[in-house]
Amino acid sequence: GDYGGRGDYGGRGDNGGRGEGDRNYGASKQVYVGNLPYNTSWQDLKDHFRRAGQVVRAEIATAPGGESRGSGTIMYESEADAKSAIRLFNNTDFGGRTLHVRLYY
Repeated sequence: GDYGGRGDYGGRGDNGGRGEGDRNYGASKQVYVGNLPYNTSWQDLKDHFRRAGQVVRAEIATAPGGESRGSGTIMYESEADAKSAIRLFNNTDFGGRTLHVRLYY
């Protein structure tokens, strides 16, 4: 009568729908931009990054005092645009600094 524990497979259906749910957060449509000049405004960021595609919004990360942290995020209309931005802008010069651009998770 040792077969008791066999029902443990129950939880396996957890994989369901995982990929779909994540997508709605737009994570793959968003890029992180690091090493920005501190005087960059969200408008500068948007103008520069719109060469890669349709920008939904651009934000500069700020410290509690309101000063720039030298990084920002761009939300694109599509994942393809976000990937273009990484190809176009990663390790390129912006205001005398080398940008670091990657998908934002």
